[in-house]
Amino acid sequence: MNTTRVVLLIVCLVVSSTVPVGATAATQQGEAYAGTHIEFETASSAIVDYSVNGETILQSVKVQSQSNAQSQGDVRAGVGLSALTELSGAELSLNSQTEVSATVTAESGATMQAHDNSRGILVVRSGDNSQYVTVNVSRSSQAESENDQRVVVTTEDGTKVTFIVVGDGEVTVNEQGNVSANHGSDGTLVFRSYPEGRDDNDQKQEQLISEGKAAGRLEWTHRCCLRP
Repeated sequence: MNTTRVVLLIVCLVVSSTVPVGATAATQQGEAYAGTHIEFETASSAIVDYSVNGETILQSVKVQSQSNAQSQGDVRAGVGLSALTELSGAELSLNSQTEVSATVTAESGATMQAHDNSRGILVVRSGDNSQYVTVNVSRSSQAESENDQRVVVTTEDGTKVTFIVVGDGEVTVNEQGNVSANHGSDGTLVFRSYPEGRDDNDQKQEQLISEGKAAGRLEWTHRCCLRP
C-alpha cells in the first residue's frame, strides 16, 4: 500500500467516525436531538438552532449562575437586565432523552428540558443557584415585553412564542432585541410556541402559569405546559 492510499484511508476513517447515528448523536459542535416536532444541538455552552415544526425559532440559549456571570464581568453592578446581551454560558451536556423529551444539564446547576410536542416547550429550571438566561431569537423576529414576567416574540412567518417567568425572577427584551432573564433558586423560565396563533385563552393560561395560582406550582406548570 503506497503513501497516498494510506493517507486516504486515514481520512475516510476520521470522517466516518463523525457521522451521527439515531435521533441523538455527537456532532463536531456538541450533541444533537431530533424529535417529531423539535430539533436542536448543544454547543459547548449553548443550545443552538432550536426549531419547532421545522422553523428555527431560537438561534441560541445560554444559562449561567448569577454569581459566575457577575464574576466573569457579563453583568455590571447597577446595570439593568436589559443591558445583559452577551453571556458566557455554562458548559452543557445532553444528559438524557426519551421519545417525548430531552434534558440538558448545565455546570451552573440549571436544567433545560425540551418537550417534543407541537408547542416545542422548553423549561429552564434554576436548580440550587440563581441563574441568568440569554436567548437569541431569529434576526427577522420581533420581541416585545408584556410585563416583567412575560415576553412575546413574533417570528417572520407570524408564529407567536412566549417566555414566562415562574416564581422569583424577571424576563425582558434586551438592548439587542433578544431575550434576557434572571430567576432565583426556585425560579423557572418557560418557553412556548403557538404555530396556529395565540388567543385569549392562551394568554389567560400564561398568566396562571406566571402567578402560580395552583397547588404545587412547579408541578402544575409542568403539566399545563405539556398540553398540545
